[in-house]
Amino acid sequence: MPLYNRINLRLPDYDYSTEGIYFITIVTQKRKCLFGSIRDNEMILNSAGLMVNEVCKEIPQNISSVELSPYQIMPNHFHALIHIKHNLQNIISDRNLLKQMDFHQSEQNVGADLRVCPGQPQRVAPTEELVSLQNFVQRFKSLTTTRYINGVHSYNWPHFELRLWQRNYYEHVIRNENDYRNLAEYIISNPQNWEKDDEYQ
Repeated sequence: MPLYNRINLRLPDYDYSTEGIYFITIVTQKRKCLFGSIRDNEMILNSAGLMVNEVCKEIPQNISSVELSPYQIMPNHFHALIHIKHNLQNIISDRNLLKQMDFHQSEQNVGADLRVCPGQPQRVAPTEELVSLQNFVQRFKSLTTTRYINGVHSYNWPHFELRLWQRNYYEHVIRNENDYRNLAEYIISNPQNWEKDDEYQ
């Protein structure tokens, strides 16, 4: 049974640009498995999945107020804890909490990432703008869709109908440390529970 309810979407009066941590799930259109496959309880990314992984790694380098950790690319969906923060001390606190958490993560499992991207690329300054969760999701979908379309033309990746991702997405506001730990564990162990997943095809 998944830890989240698909029917629950946005909180009507909540400010999603508020500093905090959010759990999100984004699903491909028609739940098509486009990003790889599960083998021996591990997510094996194909070239499209590796593209999504690269987008994830670029985000904190280009938007200083957003970090993804952990995240998990699955065959037809994407889970992440999105950290929206506006000062360095909160970033350091979240990283320290992650270091304390032992998920026995396999280094072979390139679909899940607990690491924070070090440094900034030369000549690229991260934006200082304050972004909302919705704004982040829109950018993520736009970046991955554009690059996926390039992959369709250049590498014969499978076509998609109308859009790469479903129009909406699931979100959950992290309330406390226990909530954080449970959902981080859920994200990282998702490949091991693939056949029980609502998105299993």
